[in-house]
Amino acid sequence: MAEERSKAAGAAIVGGGLGLAAGLGIGARRPVRAVPNNKLEAILDDTFEIKTTIGNLSNVLLQLINVLAPRPVAFPDFPPYNVRKFELDTAKTKDDPQEVNLPGDALTFHTDGTLDGIWFAMDSPTNDWIPIGEFGNPYVYPATFQRFYLSWSAQASKYLRVHIGREAGAAAAVEITAAAPKQVFYTIVSDKDTHFTSSIAQNAKEDENIPGFLGNKIRIVGLVILSDQQLHYRVIFWRKDTFDDTDLDVDSFISSQELDLSLDGWQIGATGQWYLAITSLNIDYEDEDTTNELHISLQNLSATAKNAGATGEVVLGVIYEMRA
Repeated sequence: MAEERSKAAGAAIVGGGLGLAAGLGIGARRPVRAVPNNKLEAILDDTFEIKTTIGNLSNVLLQLINVLAPRPVAFPDFPPYNVRKFELDTAKTKDDPQEVNLPGDALTFHTDGTLDGIWFAMDSPTNDWIPIGEFGNPYVYPATFQRFYLSWSAQASKYLRVHIGREAGAAAAVEITAAAPKQVFYTIVSDKDTHFTSSIAQNAKEDENIPGFLGNKIRIVGLVILSDQQLHYRVIFWRKDTFDDTDLDVDSFISSQELDLSLDGWQIGATGQWYLAITSLNIDYEDEDTTNELHISLQNLSATAKNAGATGEVVLGVIYEMRA
């Protein structure tokens, strides 16, 4: 019975369509013919497929419109970011914090001191306070804030710089998921007059804490060295500024990489400093002091000692990516 009703309904639909076509003069030269019952099921199947295809195409078009349509800008009256600097000589308490009356949705912090003891709160000083060192840097807010507040312990002659971002990660830009994401990298470089200035005998090392990381969790992807002397060096990475220790539970070793200028180094015009770059590294590094510093040692593996001062200058560059 159900099959007969389906056939009858199909015949009515097809017949009605043919009658409408005839009434509009479509195919007027052709006589309207009855459709045999044995072909109704095939016609109904074809009609269902066409309807399904049109429905799917409609959904695809709606999705495409949503992707390509410009999204409203969250902060039309502000630039993409602002940067503010604060001197840390005088403490700011949570009861009397530093107010920053700028909106955004992401914060990035940098200091030439330590991030320990620096806190921030979103929109109101009565909201929960967030320690920078524990919750990531940069910090991407899950919504938008209109202002934020800062509290810090005093650090003589030190400063805090804050990058206030908007449209976190350019989220309001057109998103095409098929496009490959762009990986952003950063560089931190030692100072020849401040770092690795001592004489280093064979197998000895010099330790340095180099500031400037944008966060305390990074991935090192490359190393660059410039050196007055053609020596065989090893670069050693540590988690803390305590470096190595005879107690294995305290030792903060992470990884190392050799830079052999005696084998792979080169000069320009056979004179001047020696160069070497190592790329495609994959070293996960965490500064557990949360000072956003690179805790690093330069070890001399050559029989010739590294000179102190102007004749033994070394510059190290670390290329890195941010990690969550």
